[in-house]
Amino acid sequence: MAADVKKENAIARRKRRKSKDVATETADWGSVSPQLISDLIAIVTSQGGAISFGYTRDGGAYYLSYFMDGQSDKTYIRPTEGIEDTLADEILSWQ
Repeated sequence: MAADVKKENAIARRKRRKSKDVATETADWGSVSPQLISDLIAIVTSQGGAISFGYTRDGGAYYLSYFMDGQSDKTYIRPTEGIEDTLADEILSWQ
């Protein structure tokens, strides 16, 4: 019984991902201001942290992975959220 419920839930999640969560815009770090990226790297590393930049599997969102004091945190940003404004906010939050 419980296995059937888990299977149904998994199928429903896959259907939702395929239907409404499909990316309409593609994230592209190449279109982002190099100065903002550089500033974010500089401020994170100056505090002893590390940062990596990437995309979600479908390419529909950016992600930032922060590593600091043995801890990690990942931030997801959709292209519609304004990547440059979000990066500026991230820089301010590290200051």
